[in-house]
Amino acid sequence: MPKSDRSIAGEEFFTDGMSVAGNDEAKRYIIAEILRGTLHHAYIISGKRGGGKRTFAYQTAAAVLCRREGEKIPCGKCASCKKALREKAIHPDIISVSRKEKTALGIDSIRALRMDAQLLPSESEYKIYIIEEADTMTEAAQNAFLLAIEEPPPHVIYLLLCQDTSALLDTLRSRTQKLSLRPLPMPLLESKLAEAGGAKARKIRDQSPHEWREALVCADGSLGAALELLSSAEMKKRRGQRERAFMLVCKMLSQSSDLYLYLSRMKYKRDEAQRLIADSEDVIRDMLTVKKSATAPMCFFADRGEAENEAGKYTMKQIIKTAEALCEASVAIAHNAAIQTALFAAACAK
Repeated sequence: MPKSDRSIAGEEFFTDGMSVAGNDEAKRYIIAEILRGTLHHAYIISGKRGGGKRTFAYQTAAAVLCRREGEKIPCGKCASCKKALREKAIHPDIISVSRKEKTALGIDSIRALRMDAQLLPSESEYKIYIIEEADTMTEAAQNAFLLAIEEPPPHVIYLLLCQDTSALLDTLRSRTQKLSLRPLPMPLLESKLAEAGGAKARKIRDQSPHEWREALVCADGSLGAALELLSSAEMKKRRGQRERAFMLVCKMLSQSSDLYLYLSRMKYKRDEAQRLIADSEDVIRDMLTVKKSATAPMCFFADRGEAENEAGKYTMKQIIKTAEALCEASVAIAHNAAIQTALFAAACAK
């Protein structure tokens, strides 16, 4: 895209004004592209649920549309920033596209987007479309979206948010720039949780250290997930999910006689099955970690001693084989295989 007339020479003049936690490399990349006038027409912003994708997208949109009334991008002071950075953004040139209550983002939504994209921006140089849960687009919707990005109007930027980039067509992925948001390191997550969670979070940290530590570990580097987990109801739900994943791994590792009965009783939706597999992979990852390192951080177990005790029951070969089986199940489910078929296949892996 052409360099903006309102760009100011000298990148060193500006500093990152994006308040989203962590992922400094991704933020620097976006700010540099804005300053150099080299913005692309479409970006995939990927990361875990609660990992800040939506916040990052809205702050990216604010940075692109910022009128630069300060020494940061976004400045947070101009009229454009104030509209874009409100809790519920009201900027007319930032358009959110979502599946709402539907199970997938369909072709009708993408056709409407393509028609709207032909109209010029209301107030700014660009119109920015934030496509939430882009990985839920149907194949027909993705093909329709390909037409939108192959010959995009010069005033349009698309930000596609997704957890699973493998659910997107190869041709779509090849025509977009990728920004992968990484989980927050534990020290940063802890400080941001205490800050964002307010007095309630700090009270849990000070009075219930085990519950605090469990929320941090369960969040897997996601500030959004950690904030949810401070709710006792959410923590109870999450604890149940993790217990089922731990039980599945133990039954797979030991080739328990009731493994198939256990799997046959599972009635999971696709997203629930993916959560189960992801948690199970975290159990395996920790078991492998404690066999190799005495200091590497845990991603499932809140108690390192428990991880060491469980890992000690099995050989490295058993753990690796189970890891491979779970990975295959994850890929199969992501590609719409029948859930129980994928889980049974994992259980049968030798």
